[in-house]
Amino acid sequence: MGAPKNTSLAAVIMAGGSGTRFWPSSRKDRPKQYLDFFGEQSLIQQTFSRIAPLVGKQNVYVCSTESQRKLLVEQLPEVSPQSQLIMEPVGKNTAP
Repeated sequence: MGAPKNTSLAAVIMAGGSGTRFWPSSRKDRPKQYLDFFGEQSLIQQTFSRIAPLVGKQNVYVCSTESQRKLLVEQLPEVSPQSQLIMEPVGKNTAP
């Protein structure tokens, strides 16, 4: 059942990265957030699954680089590419 949705909140998943810190499993064309280490879902799918019930699927935004757009759309089909993806043209070490 989970916690009730709070539609006045939004969540941003930071999902950029160049795939260098978890090498050799993680690569530039498939960084660690798109890999499935713990079950059948990738890390980003697990994150989305945990946060969406709290804020609502429509209030989850994903920030990544343009080069990862295709992976995001494949792995998170419930996210609208037009309104819920925040794409940086290049990675700028945004998270810190």
